[in-house]
Order: sequence, then structure tokens, then C-alpha cells
Amino acid sequence: MERAAWLGWRVQCLSSSHRLRWPNRCIVAGAIVPPSAELVSSAFKPLLSQPPSPERAQALKALSKVLADKNSPIPCDTLVRSLSSSGVLALVAECLQKAPGQESAARCTYFAARADEHAARILLANSAEKLLLPLLTSPDDGLQQWAAAAMAPVLMGDPLGATSAIVSKGGVFTIVALLSSVSTDVRSHALDTLVALC
Repeated sequence: MERAAWLGWRVQCLSSSHRLRWPNRCIVAGAIVPPSAELVSSAFKPLLSQPPSPERAQALKALSKVLADKNSPIPCDTLVRSLSSSGVLALVAECLQKAPGQESAARCTYFAARADEHAARILLANSAEKLLLPLLTSPDDGLQQWAAAAMAPVLMGDPLGATSAIVSKGGVFTIVALLSSVSTDVRSHALDTLVALC
């Protein structure tokens, strides 16, 4: 509320629903991230719970920047644990299904799974590996690169279970095909994924 007053908004003029939504939109718009992992989780959860929209895509982009920020006041593993326990990571996995925002969802998946093994398990429980598979053949280079990057850390949550899911979906052929990609990043991530499958 201090921020609302500071911006010149009269807090009494804001309805209760607007009071709950404005901090979320401020964070997405590039405001300073709160110093608490719980506040970050509670700010992003309602935005990621929405159906696919440009606003949700922007929220995913902002969350991926927060997770990638090495100078953040919140350690990445602490933030990821909070995102896991609040259900935000499950929502991130759901966001892999439909555009817009799939590339940012893949980025979030990558950073979260890399930061914490428990987060990788939660992503696997929400079928992130199966949702990433079709993105590996995307014509969008950025989406393909981040989907390939996210696959290996996600698989580390449960290598045996994830491997059987990938094999049953025919994903090994897709991953092997990425070894001939023109992008060195995609080739490198595909190789990491194959190693994680072994």
C-alpha cells in the first residue's frame, strides 16, 4: 500500500480485488522484487493461474528473470523451494502446454530444476518432461533451445521414471535428431539430455 500511496493513488479508492492485484502487476511490470520468497510466490501465483494470455506470458518472463538473477537478494534455491511449496512450479509446468509464454515457461523450468532436485521432482510430477518433448521440434529457435536446456535438469528429479516416460513417448528419437541441429547450444543440451537418460 505504501507503493500505491507513493505513486499518488489513494488507497481508499482501490477496491479489495484491485488491492490484491496491483502488487502482482507491479512486479511483472519490472518493479523491484520483494525480498521474501513467499511474497514472490504469492505475487506470481494468481497471474500464472490465468488462462493463456499476454499478461500470463509477461508474468512468466518476469519470473524467469527473477530465477536467473544471480544478484537477487533471495537465494535461488530458497525461492525455488517457496515456488514449489506454493504450487507455482506446477503452474509453470502447465504453462508449457500453450502459447504465449512457452519459452519463458521453459526458462523457468530450467532454472528451477537446476537449482533444486525437489523442484525437478515436482516438475516431473506435473509431466514437464512430456510437455517439453513437443517443444523440442518447435520452429522457434529460442523455444527449442530452452526446451532442450530444461530437459536434462528435469530428468534428474527421477532419472528412471523420466527415462521410461521419454522412451514410451518416442522422445529418444527427437533428442537424437537434435544432435544435428545448426545451433551449438541445442546440440549441447541434447547431449546433456541423452547423458541424463543413460
